[in-house]
Amino acid sequence: QGTDGAIEQLPLRLDSAGLSDLEERFDEEEERRLITIIRSSLEDAGFELLDRRDLDLCEALNAGYLLRLSIQPNLKQCDPKIAEQFYPERLGTEDEFLFDGRVLVFRRGYSEEETVGRLLLPKLDYLQASIVQRSARIVTRRLARFERWVVRKCSEISGLIMAKTTDAVGKIPFP
Repeated sequence: QGTDGAIEQLPLRLDSAGLSDLEERFDEEEERRLITIIRSSLEDAGFELLDRRDLDLCEALNAGYLLRLSIQPNLKQCDPKIAEQFYPERLGTEDEFLFDGRVLVFRRGYSEEETVGRLLLPKLDYLQASIVQRSARIVTRRLARFERWVVRKCSEISGLIMAKTTDAVGKIPFP
């Protein structure tokens, strides 16, 4: 405040470089805040970063069963610094990120799948899927056979039409 009680206004000048620098700092701060929120939400929900030890353990216990999804991402368009942004404290350590730190895969604990009972519903579901699959195969084969028959008949008819047209054109007297 000035001596007369009025608020002094300082001249604020922003050139285009200063404005873009300000926007860039704001975007970086927002991104850092978003990464912090996502990481804390994942950790609060019990998710942990999947690492090489987890993959080795899955392979040792039962190959192909624990990991039901194929994890082979296309790394060309992935950000190479995502792991550094999420886990800056792991940069100097021996912890190795999967996929060169370009993709972060999270897991939520280990569990054991146990089934008890006669499994009537899964068996019915399997039978239904099997019947539908066989029916679709039969229908597909019959449609393919019908399609081949239609194509063969169309080619025969077009051949007859061409032959008749050629005969008719040949019988027309030209002056």
